[in-house]
Amino acid sequence: MAESSASTGFVSGHIGDEARKVDLDTTYLRVRLRTYQVFGAQYAIDRKRVILGDEMGLGKTIEAIAVMAHLSARGQRHFLVVSPASVLYNWIQEIEEHSALKVLKAHGDGRQDAVAEWSRSGGVVITTLQTLRVLAFPQGVRLDLLVVDEAHLVKNRTTLRSQAVAVHAGSAQRVLLMTGTPMENRVEEFHSLVRYIDEGLAARLLPNNQVLSP
Repeated sequence: MAESSASTGFVSGHIGDEARKVDLDTTYLRVRLRTYQVFGAQYAIDRKRVILGDEMGLGKTIEAIAVMAHLSARGQRHFLVVSPASVLYNWIQEIEEHSALKVLKAHGDGRQDAVAEWSRSGGVVITTLQTLRVLAFPQGVRLDLLVVDEAHLVKNRTTLRSQAVAVHAGSAQRVLLMTGTPMENRVEEFHSLVRYIDEGLAARLLPNNQVLSP
């Protein structure tokens, strides 16, 4: 029982039941998922805007790829992954190895060309937290999913990179924040991440419905 609960992140009740109803489409996936990874992907798909706080090494990247593969199989086309520069190429390698999704690198020379191609043909466009600040995205292109890796790096809402993430999080149909340390020192750090996915919920998490200042 404990092992079963752990594989679903100890999510119980109707929320867990609804997530398990998602028929995960693996048409564009080239990797066998572990039980908890299947549920993680189902949960993200069902809830639409989530924080995935698995510990390091448990395969959060694969879960995110599974979500994108499912959405792509269901006709959604535009996915944006934002990560630290240190893992940019790891993301590209993982997507190419474990899925049939088209991946485009919007970093360095040709970054704007990559965004233009992505807007026309869809796929996964990957950029860094720093580069996101200077990229121009065409109006009228629906962002089906925003994935932010190492999301604890944007817990300070006053930074330019955090503000850039907030803009895209506000317009994206779905948001997946990934971090092994959703709360490092203070509850306010986790609260800051919650604001990216649901401002209303974030307000209710604090006494007297007071939202922390940016």
